[in-house]
Amino acid sequence: MCRSADALGDLLSSGIRRPIAICSGHVHRPMSSLIAGIPAYICGSICPANPLLLDPTREPPVTDPPAL
Repeated sequence: MCRSADALGDLLSSGIRRPIAICSGHVHRPMSSLIAGIPAYICGSICPANPLLLDPTREPPVTDPPAL
């Protein structure tokens, strides 16, 4: 869901040294992926997660533990 994801990938790949990893945070639900082949991680929060609302007719329980 990153706007201009291709431009970001080009920028990260264009330097003399590629980043070893990309880390950011915080969000209430940690995630990991690759951006232009570079490991990327969004760190979790110490606050409880909000329900992940994928279906508007149902609110699932929140069982994700806080993270540091």
